[in-house]
Amino acid sequence: MTGRSGMVSKAAVLLAMVFSMTPFGLAQMGMMGGNGDMAEKMAENSKKLKEYNYLQKTEIFYKGESKGIKMARVHFDSVTGEKIVEPMDSPAAETQPENGGRRRLLGQVKERKIEEKKDEMKDYIERLTGLMQQYLPPNSDRVKAAMSRALMTPPSNGVAKITLPDYLKSGDKMVLSVEPATKALTEVAVNSTLDNDPVSFQVNFNKLPDGTNYPSLTSIDSPAKELRIQVTTSDYRK
Repeated sequence: MTGRSGMVSKAAVLLAMVFSMTPFGLAQMGMMGGNGDMAEKMAENSKKLKEYNYLQKTEIFYKGESKGIKMARVHFDSVTGEKIVEPMDSPAAETQPENGGRRRLLGQVKERKIEEKKDEMKDYIERLTGLMQQYLPPNSDRVKAAMSRALMTPPSNGVAKITLPDYLKSGDKMVLSVEPATKALTEVAVNSTLDNDPVSFQVNFNKLPDGTNYPSLTSIDSPAKELRIQVTTSDYRK
């Protein structure tokens, strides 16, 4: 019970941290291409997306169980383009009344262990999300450098795949799924390592009615820690 209580009690802190780290730069990955119009299409897609406000949900899973949810409404300043996140109430993620009584019954030694686990998990999530930001959005220079090793998969069901091995470090892999006709990304998947353990990052894209591409689901997985973080965006409005 001690481990579970520790994980639940720190959900709010971890969620707030992860919530602030999710990069809107993922949206700029929404339009890609191998020709000279790549940058232009990326800029155009990003500009269109900033005309919208949307709902963002951030959820942490530990050992397959949800440990808390953070909800927010996100929009962009019309002048500066700055991302503005307005948190929404999510009581279930903030309080677990029954845990307070249990924690008061713990001895000082057990309490210290719980605090140590909190700090360890916080540090791990910081490093995990930091690693993700080195992959997403893809860096144009790294993509170019990895293209000589790229494996191209012919289009199947309207999607072609470009596999980039050793994108950031030896042994890693990034896979870009692209619609050849529109040059729009449908998915980015990354396999890498942290502390010699496998981790993965995946972004799934969807399209708004006007054709603007957006990151609908971002998943961060660490099997060794039995940890998953999911960020979903929805309810896009102008």
